[in-house]
Amino acid sequence: MLEQDIVTAYLPAATTIDRMAKVAALESRLQVPKDSIRRLAALAVTDSGATIAETLKLSNADRDRLVAIARPRPDFAAQDPGLVRRQIYDLGNALALDLLLVDWGAPDVDWLRAFEIVRDWPRPEFPLRGRDVSALGMAAGPEIGRLLKDVEAWWIAGDFAADRDHCLAELRHRIGGKR
Repeated sequence: MLEQDIVTAYLPAATTIDRMAKVAALESRLQVPKDSIRRLAALAVTDSGATIAETLKLSNADRDRLVAIARPRPDFAAQDPGLVRRQIYDLGNALALDLLLVDWGAPDVDWLRAFEIVRDWPRPEFPLRGRDVSALGMAAGPEIGRLLKDVEAWWIAGDFAADRDHCLAELRHRIGGKR
């Protein structure tokens, strides 16, 4: 359809056939289920997801996913396992997989290792909540959110290794410094 210039009539932003072919080949090679939204995003020009979704009358969920994959962004950082895990935490495993497959490329990066992490490492949940801060005597207010964000940043920087008890200990330490 691209070669015959048919697609330009209804999807002028769908022009990157090489990237879509690469994604299709990766899905097959890695035994990842074929995915039409991921392939459509790979075919699309960057930042054209909303236009394509409207043209094709996609569901809200498919539109949101297409927009997330096709939006302007840095390439998926596959060069370091810690960075891969941070992206999984920020994006979730499903979107991380989409971006990894669409961006797969640079020969000096171990993309297969990044894929294995995305496939096998479930997104963790930060083990603390506002009630944990309140239970330590902090009054309700914006300081609770700031403390949680600080401890969460510490937890992420430690590559998600700290368990709930260690996070609580870090929280206590930070509260002690604020009093």
